[in-house]
Amino acid sequence: MKMALQQRSAAYDISRFEEKKPATESEKRDNILKLPKKKAKVNVGKKNELKPATVLLAGVTFLLSVAVVWTMLLNQVTLAELTAQINNNAAQLEECKSENTQWQMKLEEKFSPENVTQHALALGMVPNNSGRVECLGLHPEDKAELPQKRECGVTRIF
Repeated sequence: MKMALQQRSAAYDISRFEEKKPATESEKRDNILKLPKKKAKVNVGKKNELKPATVLLAGVTFLLSVAVVWTMLLNQVTLAELTAQINNNAAQLEECKSENTQWQMKLEEKFSPENVTQHALALGMVPNNSGRVECLGLHPEDKAELPQKRECGVTRIF
């Protein structure tokens, strides 16, 4: 009858509502597939040995990292020393500028017109006065002549 119902109306699946019997062990075992067993390779007594290339690569990597860290530290120390030298030189420059300003002020003080006048008077010089100045003039009859160049004998011939 089930078959007839299934053939007659495919839209209704009544088998879903039927109770199912538990499967027997023989049926369960039929569903299990048996795979051929491969023998596992077992290395007894052998440890994982490191390949020389791996050891060499690890050593080179370690040495490069140490070299990079060492270079960074050395650059930091050099930078600190150069910064200290720059600061010292800047302080010296400021001192030199201050000293230059002091020397310029002393120079201006020594060569001021008042000091030059006092020093000249101390040496016996007298100030210039307009009463002692005489103007010289040329009369129209007076004339100045420039001497002619003498030519040497070789140039006179040609």
